Amino acid sequence: MMQISAVSGRTVAQVDEDELLDMVENGKSFLHLKQLLSAKLGYSRFRQRFLSDTMGEVHDSMPLIPDSSVQLVILDFCAPDETKWDELVRHCRENNVEEVESLLQKPYDPNWRGCDDNATPIHFAADRGHLKIVQLLLEAGVDTDVATTDGATALYCSACMGHVEVARLLLEAGADKDAAMTGDGRTALYVAAQNGHLEIVRLLLEAGVDTDAATTDGATALYCAACMGHVEVARLLLEAGADKDAAMTEDGSTALYVAAQNGHLEVVPLLLEAGAETDAKDKLGSTALLIAACMGHVEIVRFLLEAGADKDAARTDGTTPLSISAKNCHLEVVRLLLEAGADKDAATIDGATALITSVENGHLEVL
Repeated sequence: MMQISAVSGRTVAQVDEDELLDMVENGKSFLHLKQLLSAKLGYSRFRQRFLSDTMGEVHDSMPLIPDSSVQLVILDFCAPDETKWDELVRHCRENNVEEVESLLQKPYDPNWRGCDDNATPIHFAADRGHLKIVQLLLEAGVDTDVATTDGATALYCSACMGHVEVARLLLEAGADKDAAMTGDGRTALYVAAQNGHLEIVRLLLEAGVDTDAATTDGATALYCAACMGHVEVARLLLEAGADKDAAMTEDGSTALYVAAQNGHLEVVPLLLEAGAETDAKDKLGSTALLIAACMGHVEIVRFLLEAGADKDAARTDGTTPLSISAKNCHLEVVRLLLEAGADKDAATIDGATALITSVENGHLEVL
């Protein structure tokens, strides 16, 4: 039995004989005892100091001794001065594990904010994917959800940069998986989808993240993945039940619309197979077919027509897929639409048909 008492003499913890012998037989040191007490008492190992009547201060590397009694002192965190803060940040950035360990032993407060944007050491380590540094800071008791001025957490930073193991560690430590940026509402899932970090997206989905959390303008992770053409990310989100028809609050565009607009050949059929609304309109009345026709994306127009998209769905000004493709001289699109039976006489509110538009713009080849 190991008795651990405060300086006052009050017993604060005991390590039973079997547990102690197991640690001794496995060559465990006082560092491992500190880690055990951190879990039992809630004090970071960096704040713990052991004192012995025979050895004085007991160092972390010293092996555990059966039937020994030690006193435990809990130190308060101290604030680093500007020089020490700069050192800590630099070592976190450069992945200097031993130097960070040494500075945390002071013990410096891991949650100290010394930057204009309120970033803490864990932001710098997470942003660069330095797993061991993040582990040390977590052991020191860092707040997993401490955020910069604009709301970025360590999890957000790791998700943005695609550092899977750092993100996993933070989630296991209880980081808020749905924490959003204060300015625009972006979450870790959103930024991972935006940057095409498939394994981060998978990790967050497994952790139960909100698949349909939206930015302030209504963009979801699926919308963003569709916009950027990240087909496997989009597939994963759809399999997780993401809303395939969620629309932007500003312009009403959906994931299908923006994928069609940007010509993402693999994303459009994926969304169609998932049952996305083919004729959903933005606030100007444009459908995915109309915007694809406008941009001249022939194969996407073909996909949409085969999926049953309304070939004559018009914008609020009367513009149809046929008239806009004729105006822009997208001959193959015009041919596809005519073969599909598009109304060649449909007119805009000012009376212009596809034929008139072609003449006005000098596109005689369309005629």
